[in-house]
Amino acid sequence: MNSWCLIILCAVFLIITINGAVVLDRDDVEQQGLYKKSDHVTILTNKNFDKKVYGQKNAYLVQFYNSYCGHCRAFAPKFKSLAADIEHWANVVKLAVIDCSVEENNEICRQFEVMAYPSLRYLHENYVKGNAFVGDKFSSADTADKLKSQLIAKIQSEQTLGRLPLAPRLDIAAYASYAAVLSKVPSDIKYTFLVFENENSTAGSELALDISDYKNVIVRRVHENSELADIAGVTHFPGLVAVKSTLEPTPLTPKNPSSQNLLNAVNTFLKTKNYAFPERNSAVEDTLNNFISEQFAPEHSLIIWMLLVLSFPARKKLKEYLTELRDTLASRNQWSGNEVYENVIRLEVNHDPVYTSNSDYIGCKGSQPQYRGYTCGLWTLFHTLTVNAAQKPGLEGPRVLSAMHGYVKHFFGCTECSVHFQAMADKNRIFQIKENDKAVLWLWIAHNEVNLRLAGDVTEDPKYPKIQYPSVSNCPKCRLSRGAWNLPAVYEYLQRVYGAENIRDLRRARSAAAPQSPFSNLDIGMLSFFIGIFPAEEIVIFMIRYMAG
Repeated sequence: MNSWCLIILCAVFLIITINGAVVLDRDDVEQQGLYKKSDHVTILTNKNFDKKVYGQKNAYLVQFYNSYCGHCRAFAPKFKSLAADIEHWANVVKLAVIDCSVEENNEICRQFEVMAYPSLRYLHENYVKGNAFVGDKFSSADTADKLKSQLIAKIQSEQTLGRLPLAPRLDIAAYASYAAVLSKVPSDIKYTFLVFENENSTAGSELALDISDYKNVIVRRVHENSELADIAGVTHFPGLVAVKSTLEPTPLTPKNPSSQNLLNAVNTFLKTKNYAFPERNSAVEDTLNNFISEQFAPEHSLIIWMLLVLSFPARKKLKEYLTELRDTLASRNQWSGNEVYENVIRLEVNHDPVYTSNSDYIGCKGSQPQYRGYTCGLWTLFHTLTVNAAQKPGLEGPRVLSAMHGYVKHFFGCTECSVHFQAMADKNRIFQIKENDKAVLWLWIAHNEVNLRLAGDVTEDPKYPKIQYPSVSNCPKCRLSRGAWNLPAVYEYLQRVYGAENIRDLRRARSAAAPQSPFSNLDIGMLSFFIGIFPAEEIVIFMIRYMAG
């Protein structure tokens, strides 16, 4: 009886130890930004990055992203799909994510010179920390399958360099007999699965990685035009043959030889042999087991943009702060992320209070943290600039559009968004706008075009659907009898909503209202502008303080 009690106590202790290892690791987080632990990704932060990534036996594919970035939100389902699909490749490569919009992660994102989002970096096994080591760049493919193929190609390339010793062999060869294949496999292998395919096919490599944790079985890729293909009687490809250690072959090629069907064929075959499949409990397995070097050739765009921003209505403290920050940034061609961050904080203290009362993105607040906010505020600033430029003498409006284009091109973190905007600007002839009022209407048309493209997109806030604005309820005069736009009425509406007088009215309303009053249009836009200037989110604390105080 005592021995049974001891066994039970040991079992309970083991369970507590395993569960405790999962739960009590203070550096792990269950959720951050767009990802949860259940998404089969490793969530990296500044606290766990070094421990999780450096000196590991497996490689990592790390996604540096910004939870405010629309492209990142659209890419997330694809990355999650890939992560679930290759979860069992963990002894070879793991997928990880880090949210660069989180203040504490800024230093890591700077270190890896993240200039756009999402940014994928491959870090090989036994990776070491150092300023020169920023990983190998991956393109953010438009499907999970394409990203998987890209990852397989990278693993194959790494093996030619002698890396990934724990990965199954993914090279392809021509053989003249079964004996020639088996002569090069370990003696404890009971079944060798031969995948006959061409060199560019990834089916064999994918199968090898899918069963890389299976014991006593192995996959070998064989050229489809080799002599062994004729011996095996393989007539369509990729073909699959199981070979016992006694050289006894069993054809397994499915009618539709997709990667998934090849895996199903292998598993079905092994079940008939009473094979002991590995237990796949990922949680327990896991437990046991800027410098910103780009010169501001974009600098010209940045300084012009800041000059324009400073030309429009803002509180004295804010304008003084922005002026000194502009002059500081203009004094040099190169800055480290830490230097920028320190200057932002120093000037913020020197000009305190720079910001308004404790408020959130009231006018641009989404139903969830990942919606609206930043991009809504940026559009607000754009409209405010064009409208107020139209109220001044000269041709400030076209100048605003030009500076706005330079900002989006050089400093907007969402790569896909920037590309879309530049293409639209070129199509709509942004640089041919020569009059202030036309600049106001050009931006309004552009904004509605973006709304039309993103309506129903995964990035859309379900509580604030993207419409062609202004709505009929907000501006009845803006539509004619058959729904066509009444441009003079639209122009008048934009002047009223984004004009300086409206900003002053909001200030008066704020002073008369409770402390939780909304930001002015310009407040929101200023915040969005500074969030977007530095690609690695070096000054995200600026955003947080702006929203909170």
